[in-house]
Amino acid sequence: MRRHTRHFVRLYLTWLGCLLAGLVLFNMLADPYNTYPAVHLDALMPHKPNNDHRRAKAGLVRQEPGWDTVILGSSYAVVGMDATHTALGEGRAFNLGLNGGKLEEQLGALHYVWRYGHPIKRIILVYDNQWFIQAASPSIDYLQSPFNTDYSYIEYQGSNLLGMQATEHAWHAVRQWWQDGPATDDPFGRRLTPLIPTGKPQRLIFDDYLSTPDLSRPTDGDAANLELFKKFARFCLEREIALTVLIAPAHVSLLEKFDASGYWPDWLAGQRRLVELAETLNLQHPDALPVMIWSFNGITAYTNEPIPSLDDTTTRLKWFWDPGHFRKELGDLMLQRTFGAEDQTEALFGVRLAPESIERYLSDLRDDYEKYAQSQSR
Repeated sequence: MRRHTRHFVRLYLTWLGCLLAGLVLFNMLADPYNTYPAVHLDALMPHKPNNDHRRAKAGLVRQEPGWDTVILGSSYAVVGMDATHTALGEGRAFNLGLNGGKLEEQLGALHYVWRYGHPIKRIILVYDNQWFIQAASPSIDYLQSPFNTDYSYIEYQGSNLLGMQATEHAWHAVRQWWQDGPATDDPFGRRLTPLIPTGKPQRLIFDDYLSTPDLSRPTDGDAANLELFKKFARFCLEREIALTVLIAPAHVSLLEKFDASGYWPDWLAGQRRLVELAETLNLQHPDALPVMIWSFNGITAYTNEPIPSLDDTTTRLKWFWDPGHFRKELGDLMLQRTFGAEDQTEALFGVRLAPESIERYLSDLRDDYEKYAQSQSR
């Protein structure tokens, strides 16, 4: 009887070992988080969740060296910024935006790219408007990724090779490849899949976005974010990296939500403090490439586009997916305005912010909004 028990245990352990070995091999070959480029199947690359997980983007940093321009920011950057835009020149650019990424996560990603030897000459930081009014801790996804210097290497490898989530994402990539599904993102980091499913009213997307708790919480100030930005900017200034900050455009419906929630004073003051801090840092590094700040907010034809009705399931805005996520078409205009030839840009969209012009800009921004609000109340 004891001999049969030992035989069963050996058989069970052998079966279990083969199962685990097969799972490890499958996850290495599918490699949903770009951790094992020496063995993974390149054909699956377009179908991986590269823009949904920090560890996937960290893997791209390790396996694709040679970036001289890096775009950072939250999902606004992921969705709207095209790293192949001609205004960025002939260098090698990459969109390293992080969905829901906080400013601390942008700093971690910047350090990580530098550590892996990318010859960075330019950083484009798409500044999320909510960073002016709310400070937040990094996501769990970030803390468990190599972007975080304190991540657990053993836990990281174990979850990549044996984790349920990794296996689920690996199967998804294989299914998408097998069914010849659309690519989730382009080879330069920008998300390709639309934010609005076919047949869903865009008005519903707007309503859902504006009802999120994040837009109703009390403000906790942007002091922590300013300190993080100081570290971010100094890192660039001390390494001769040109840092350009693009304050993301917001659809007017988001400005209305800011107004109703009492965020306007903090939002305006945050922009003022950001410009003042950039100027201070530039003066402290007179021989470095100066930090440049551009804002694309305001009441314009781009941000004031009417939202379709709730029963309209086909019409889509030209410039926005929702109140905060702008489309590639608007991102293209932002890049052209900032980096393109002056005779080819739309001067009415986008303002370069400086200490001598910030007060006029903030005053005009509020005045234009109040005129808009009055016109809507008639």
